[in-house]
Amino acid sequence: MNNNAKIYHFVLVLSGFSSLDENIEDALFEAGCDDALLIIRDNVPYLEFDKSATNLDEAISSAIQNVESANIGATILKIYNDDTELISNINFNLTSFHA
Repeated sequence: MNNNAKIYHFVLVLSGFSSLDENIEDALFEAGCDDALLIIRDNVPYLEFDKSATNLDEAISSAIQNVESANIGATILKIYNDDTELISNINFNLTSFHA
């Protein structure tokens, strides 16, 4: 771990699936989301991250790239920080996102 890195806690609110599926969980884990907890609440999927990075933008960008590389057809709807404040109210398909 980089000496300047710290742990950033944030949540990605997703769409594209509404139930826990072992294939989705495996794809996310193998794509690098091993630092996230997948939660489904009211048929809405959430990925709760504790990601190591030098800044929040880097942590979020890394998480988005991880989800994109899972190829699960998800869309990110919102991003919340560790204080549950809305960071971004976005809607883009991960198959077309490139950081």
